[in-house]
Amino acid sequence: MAGVRLGVFDALAGPKGRKGKSADDLARELECDPTGMETLLNALVGYGYLVRRDHLYRNRSLAERWLTTDSKSSLKHMLLFFYQVWGYMDSVEEAVRGRETIPLLHDPARSPELWEHYLRGLAELARHQSWEMVRRVPIPKAPRSLLDVGGGHGMFSVAFCRYYKTLNAEVLELAPAIPIGRRIVAEQKMDHRVRFREGDLREADFGSGHDAILLFVLVHHFSPEDVQRLVKKSYHALRPGGTLAIFEPEHRGRGNEVTQGGGMMELIFFLTSRARAYPEKTLCGWLEEARFEQVQTHRLLTAPMTVLITGRRPSD
Repeated sequence: MAGVRLGVFDALAGPKGRKGKSADDLARELECDPTGMETLLNALVGYGYLVRRDHLYRNRSLAERWLTTDSKSSLKHMLLFFYQVWGYMDSVEEAVRGRETIPLLHDPARSPELWEHYLRGLAELARHQSWEMVRRVPIPKAPRSLLDVGGGHGMFSVAFCRYYKTLNAEVLELAPAIPIGRRIVAEQKMDHRVRFREGDLREADFGSGHDAILLFVLVHHFSPEDVQRLVKKSYHALRPGGTLAIFEPEHRGRGNEVTQGGGMMELIFFLTSRARAYPEKTLCGWLEEARFEQVQTHRLLTAPMTVLITGRRPSD
């Protein structure tokens, strides 16, 4: 994270960077202390992100692919967003005591920089996951309408619209996220088929007749009661035969056990949203209670430690 934030990987990217740079060169270029820079560079060598030869440092292919701005596979914004998550981990005790020490993640007053890193970071992940996602979510033939609830960056809507040529999408989002999402969608040249609407998803009208509704990386920010209402609203907003899809961090165990990943996700989402990750059986049960049929869970090769849950509104 420090290497990304200071610009180390970008400084070593491209033809000039491939020749290698010394710690002193990078310290001057990035306006850092030479000893501090050398220490950081050696740590990055030890972790396998950089290689050092004759006192010159270069990016390994791992860093060049995932951590540089110009790479098509870049996860730079996601790492910059992790700085915000790191801050929440510093307030575990106060949060457990019921004291607010850091604004919640979706507080509209959070800085534009945080919203930018947050949404672009999620967009970076979605770019790698979406090609598999569109093939796993069963949607009626020749679909026309998709509602992407809380899908701020718009990349999943972009992917579905590219796959289904007849489809148009609407993203329902909070006001601070919409300008960023519109820019991301415009960069993909899909702003003519993916539009945005401002609204609090707990109160906003979901419309009707949708072929599919996405609740992606979303429900862990809400209370059980809110999630159940969202599922029921989605049922009534779908056309007969339409699909509801929920994409969430994996949370499963056996009996009374909680996996390491599931327990950590519960803690992180409590800190950032005062909510929690929900076990897969709980989510599937809520879909079935809302009268969804063919409720299924899917594992994705492109998204380890996550689960995709789909259900269909019965056909008339």
